[in-house]
Amino acid sequence: MYNIKPLPVIISQRAQSSPTDTAITSIPTNERFTWRDIDQNIRLWADAYRRRHVVPGECVVTMMPNTVDAYYAWLGLTWLQAVEVPINTDYQGEWLIHAINTAHARLIVTSRRFLQSLTLVADQLKYVGIVVIFDAQPGDERGALSAFFRIMTPQEFFHDAEPAYDLTEPQVWDPMSVVFTSGTTGRAKAVVLPWGMEEAQRLVYGPEFRESVLYGYWPPFHTLGKSLLFIAAAWNGSLVTRERFSISDFWDDVRTYGCTTAFTVSVIAQLLYNQPPREDDADNPLEAVLMGPTIPQVDEFKRRFGVNVYTTFGSTEIGSVLFSSMREVNSSNWQSSGRKMAEAPTEIAVVDEHDMPVGPGVLGELVVRPRIPWTMSLGYLNMPEETARAWRNGWFHTGDSFIYDEQGDYYFQDRTKDYIRRRGENISSFEVEHAVCAFAGVAQVAAVAARSEVGEDEVMVFILPKPDQVIDPAELLVFLADRVPKFAMPRFVEVVSELPTTQATGRIQKTRLRERGPGPATYDRLKVKA
Repeated sequence: MYNIKPLPVIISQRAQSSPTDTAITSIPTNERFTWRDIDQNIRLWADAYRRRHVVPGECVVTMMPNTVDAYYAWLGLTWLQAVEVPINTDYQGEWLIHAINTAHARLIVTSRRFLQSLTLVADQLKYVGIVVIFDAQPGDERGALSAFFRIMTPQEFFHDAEPAYDLTEPQVWDPMSVVFTSGTTGRAKAVVLPWGMEEAQRLVYGPEFRESVLYGYWPPFHTLGKSLLFIAAAWNGSLVTRERFSISDFWDDVRTYGCTTAFTVSVIAQLLYNQPPREDDADNPLEAVLMGPTIPQVDEFKRRFGVNVYTTFGSTEIGSVLFSSMREVNSSNWQSSGRKMAEAPTEIAVVDEHDMPVGPGVLGELVVRPRIPWTMSLGYLNMPEETARAWRNGWFHTGDSFIYDEQGDYYFQDRTKDYIRRRGENISSFEVEHAVCAFAGVAQVAAVAARSEVGEDEVMVFILPKPDQVIDPAELLVFLADRVPKFAMPRFVEVVSELPTTQATGRIQKTRLRERGPGPATYDRLKVKA
């Protein structure tokens, strides 16, 4: 039924068949890790967890930088059938409290660079007892966080631990991780992902990616960051990873490390395209760029850099469900999100408000259900009502509006859910609004998506002040700085005298606000002179 094994098992097999082949190259340290290195370190972490009494089914929070240690911390848990809950390292304040408490985690593994964020919320973490600082330096164990939790240094955590080879292989129905994604009318939801979901990744990124050198900058708290290592392991390739995206280093990295495939979002592709042309733009080893979504100048991008461009569509809950297959994306179909995959483990449909299928050219909501067991999310962790709300009539409702044409191309149109997508991050408007409402003088607020110069969403907030109150946008942004993750910080702020509402229910009409967007009265934090 399944053609794959979970990633830690594939890595173990690679460690046996090609132990000295490069698995991961980490930039900027230029460290090279073989499959044997990766396998041994994963098993070392597994034994360390076991000695700390981590048991099957237990959730462990990780808050790690985008380095190889993040993969060790994750995959070590999976050998124990325990469940990693990776936290976006930009989370702070209520975002961070909600994520950690939702996991009911007693153990956190983190880096010293995130101790300040944890310390600020330590008194509100309900279940945590131990914090492992994997890169601790002398004195960290006596820092402010030690007043709340037991702090473990790497020396203590790994004491007496050895690579464990007596472990039971994880199965496709075991959770590989729990990943947070945007909420709509509430907080972010924790999506439980089984190993069987990687079947879709094997099909989407198939044999054409065999022996590829993948280039990415996606951290393992993202599903794409996890999938990149799976693709490399499954198709005899390797992964070159940079901790953070750098536009000035992108092409130098590709050339230096011989990268053949790169993964981008549209804003990154647009930024690359907007750079001044060079005579050697096409002199690079890159063969394929996965771009989701694509940019209008896709034909020029392909010619200039000498690459093929493909696209895909998916989400945390459903994985990849659309793909451009081997058809190259071009200017005639650049807006397409791809087509159904013939052997996909999931089934998709576009339906009306009654969940009845609609025909070509008719707007509807994209819904998905598994054809093969364990190939979609298992639901939302500790959120049964949210899980039930997402699943109706046997389908998972994505909240994304689509149309499709007679040729089988699917086109994303809009979101029925109230969230914003920026730089690959889904942002809950509810959470942004909740943070803004804590600012003195705010009566009501509406957070919406506003289009930027490079075609992606930016966060815009419309604020209605309380009577006789004055709201200074600059002061508001200072207030939000240690309460809102960087990716969710509003770019545009507009103070208004009224907000449009429905006559029947009094709900704010966000569609009208999205259509209105930034105007002359809008404060743009990117255009404020220093």
